[in-house]
Amino acid sequence: MPVNTPVSFAIIPTKGSHTIGRITLNSPKTLNGLTYEMVRLIGQQLQAWRYDPNMVAVWLEGEGDKAFCAGADLRQLYQALTAPQDPLAEHDIPSYAQEFFAKEYQLDYFIHHYPKPIIAWLHGFVMGGGIGLSHGARYRIATENATFSMPEISIGLFPDVAGSWFLGQIPARIGRFIALTAARLNAADALFSGLADMIIEHQRKQDVIGALTWANWQTDPVHNEHTLHNILQSFASWQYCQNSTLIEHAAELAALCNAPDCRTFLMQLMQLGQQNTWFEPYMLAARNGAPSSLYLSWILQDMARTMSLADVYKMEFNAAMGCCARGDLVEGIRALVIDKDKKPDWLPAASDEKDLTELIEFYLIPRYHGVHMLSDLAPDTL
Repeated sequence: MPVNTPVSFAIIPTKGSHTIGRITLNSPKTLNGLTYEMVRLIGQQLQAWRYDPNMVAVWLEGEGDKAFCAGADLRQLYQALTAPQDPLAEHDIPSYAQEFFAKEYQLDYFIHHYPKPIIAWLHGFVMGGGIGLSHGARYRIATENATFSMPEISIGLFPDVAGSWFLGQIPARIGRFIALTAARLNAADALFSGLADMIIEHQRKQDVIGALTWANWQTDPVHNEHTLHNILQSFASWQYCQNSTLIEHAAELAALCNAPDCRTFLMQLMQLGQQNTWFEPYMLAARNGAPSSLYLSWILQDMARTMSLADVYKMEFNAAMGCCARGDLVEGIRALVIDKDKKPDWLPAASDEKDLTELIEFYLIPRYHGVHMLSDLAPDTL
């Protein structure tokens, strides 16, 4: 694998004339953090493979032992947000930030509608943009060592990449808890939350690929789908499904997440954190997160409940540009990734309903001239 290639592509031959495409995120030093170039290359290759009649599936993985993908490459995003202003940037948003978020969301939406089955092998850290990249895959395989998280409140963002949509689909509105506490989920939690479809031990990876290469692939996509499903299910390790902490605390979480508004949720979470040691780290994460990100995350989930997936991506793009404009995102990345002092100086939260309304309007106001950068979002285009 070329050392300087941030993402690599290969063709896996099978015993017949059919093939399996292989995509490897190849930036282990950044925990396979996504950049604009990586996203562009993946989309370009998927677009080419979708017309290959011999290709029956695509395998998506991350290089290294630590992560499938821990989200965006925050250092590169920080450099763009703090560089001397690009005179071509619209509304003071650097062009790299605009193009990265737009291209990332386009790719994620494209994967949701990809005609060939995509198999995402999710090991180690699967966070933020890594969840977004894999969420639309036909088969999302969590390994027993996987850790899932949407930690965006910790950097002054919000659970994007359609997180407003898929977190809102989790039973008992527990997605609110995941979003507002940057909760780390194990593989069983990911199954419960709809972020993964099955668990397979990481040591069986080459065995799974080997079984796929020896399968009896045909030209009939229904036959191939049945074959693929049976192969993956034969490797599933159901013993790992029994240790979901979300299920263990489901009653308490359901009561908490049924709060009428974000302010009440946070007050109740603070009380739980003082009474129950399991809730304490989540209380601290919410307390240390960007106040505006907490409220924004809550409201976007409520808005996304009645929206199409395409409209959710468009809404989140506007909100992401708002985060770039307001300053908390730069400060959050500085404190967590650049200086690593873990002491972000957040902007204050809204003090009342009027301030909150104005704050949300600030985040969602369009920051572009002419058409929306995702105006042509479609299942078959990038």
